[in-house]
Amino acid sequence: MLLETVAEAVSATVLLYDRNDELVYANASDPTLVPVPEAFLAVGTRLRDLLDALYYAGGREFPGDGRQSQPMGRDDWIANKIASLWKERSELIEKRGDRWVRYQKRRLSNGYGVCVIQDISEQKKREDQLQAAAERIQVLEEVIDQLPFAVCLKNQDLVYVSANQAFGRFVGMPVDQILGRTPRQIFAPEVARRLEGIGHQIARNGIVVTVPERLSTAAGTEMDAVVRQFRIGKPGRYYIVTAIEDTCALQSHTGQATTGEAEVRQSAVDYKLAIQDIAGRRVLIATASQALSAAAVEALAELGADAAAVRDAHEMEKFLVAAGQARVAVDLVLLDSDLSGSCAAVAARFAVPAIVAEHDQLIGGLHAHVADIFSRCPATPVGGETQEVASAAESLVDVLVAEDNAVNQIVFSRILEGFGYRFKIAKDGEEAVALWRDLSPRLVLMDITLPGINGFEAARRIRDLEAGDIGPSPTPIIGVLPHPFDRDRDDCFASGMNDVILKPLSPEMLEAVFALYMPDHIALSA
Repeated sequence: MLLETVAEAVSATVLLYDRNDELVYANASDPTLVPVPEAFLAVGTRLRDLLDALYYAGGREFPGDGRQSQPMGRDDWIANKIASLWKERSELIEKRGDRWVRYQKRRLSNGYGVCVIQDISEQKKREDQLQAAAERIQVLEEVIDQLPFAVCLKNQDLVYVSANQAFGRFVGMPVDQILGRTPRQIFAPEVARRLEGIGHQIARNGIVVTVPERLSTAAGTEMDAVVRQFRIGKPGRYYIVTAIEDTCALQSHTGQATTGEAEVRQSAVDYKLAIQDIAGRRVLIATASQALSAAAVEALAELGADAAAVRDAHEMEKFLVAAGQARVAVDLVLLDSDLSGSCAAVAARFAVPAIVAEHDQLIGGLHAHVADIFSRCPATPVGGETQEVASAAESLVDVLVAEDNAVNQIVFSRILEGFGYRFKIAKDGEEAVALWRDLSPRLVLMDITLPGINGFEAARRIRDLEAGDIGPSPTPIIGVLPHPFDRDRDDCFASGMNDVILKPLSPEMLEAVFALYMPDHIALSA
């Protein structure tokens, strides 16, 4: 019974034989592996008789040693197999038609022997697929490494996990030293701040972004470039791909820029990109569908943008040339995914930021997709109003969530992703205070039952830090309560929290909180 259980557990045919080469045990979980009448698997059957039956049943390869190159007669074949079964230990994998079979044979010191036969076709198939995938990845890495322009890959935390040789040459550091670093450790502080802002936006929304940039590294290298970034991977394991192409090289391939192109490019160089609303901005939509263009123009008009539409790359180029001659700067190009290739190239030539939207986003999801993407703001702050915009842009997240429960973390994540907010989750009170200090969130959702220091103490520490710092107005802190106890509400307000909400959470509940404490932002993502 034990042998039967083991054989079934490993999905194998097992033969156990004694020193006289007579069967002590045999099972036939897969009759095709040992294609003989059941009588030949009975206890006491001689191996010679079993092999004789196999020979005439067409199982001449059982249990093969892989060395026969010429056909054998019956007696020689049986003698060869008996000899292979007396080896102390052997293992062989053979192909039978379209199947792969593994033989594992062992002769014990007491003279008993065992032969385990398994069909490993699926395992072999997976191994071949993994090997083919590894070879494709190796070829792809070699191709990317030889590209003339810089390419790099960052994870969701914007830590470099891969880069090609061109990227290493540009930043002045070997590729293996780039891995594990962040943009702040490679680029000049102002450039790193912009790149990280764009990277977080792409990781959250899955947009495709093409922007002109004046890049400067910590090593002093500078380049006017077109930076293309997009997201790959699956939820929870997203990666940001960045391709950096020198605009001088682009211009050498496309010829001298026209007057209109030069003026638009100069306008783009004079401005840096910030994550702001698009009210009052000029957006050009590229789509061949009249229905999609009408829907997108209407949606952008509701956001306060000045929108126009073109049908293809040729019309887009003529529009941008005319806009440059009229000294009208286009702030953003919104590309239908069907035209993203040709139109993205035109946008890059004119140095206009571009994002790609799928059809459903152009029809119904444009508010959340575009409202907090990219617009122009002066590179050098001038006056109080611009200083305020720059200060607001320094907020690295919109919402900080302090929550230790894994299920509630998922609920928060899905709701906030649906609203299009930048957010970060802290798993305990200490981390919540640290992330508040590092990320400058616009609002904090604070669970009161946190490990370590609880939500009350975390809120008090944040208020103490704010009291000693001359800066923006206090961050709204919303207590998240598991039960409607009056004493918990009182403790929330006593610790400096602005409001409370109760679990279970809902999008409507959080939307009401955001509308009250972040009215400018919720209006954009609604």
